[in-house]
Amino acid sequence: MQIAQTLAYLKSNPLKRRSGMAAEAGIVPAKHLIHSPVPPRPTVDVRYDGINHWPQYGEKKNRCKFCKFGYTFLYCAKCNMHLCLLPSRNCFKAFHVK
Repeated sequence: MQIAQTLAYLKSNPLKRRSGMAAEAGIVPAKHLIHSPVPPRPTVDVRYDGINHWPQYGEKKNRCKFCKFGYTFLYCAKCNMHLCLLPSRNCFKAFHVK
């Protein structure tokens, strides 16, 4: 009876076996993730100086670096950061103002 109760409380089934060569050798395949290089953020002095921060139109649509969920073609020419510039969400201004 005690064995049945112990088996009932186990999180995984001990009788379940994996098949295949990798399972027998205990080898777990590694996940290969390819990350693209991330451009560095501008320093605080450059970010908030208010000089020559102009929106430029880029050729590729990238994720906004301020809100993280918008995609935009616009980027700051000085900071080289893609930022949203929409009537409902102005990440370009919010990124450059303290």
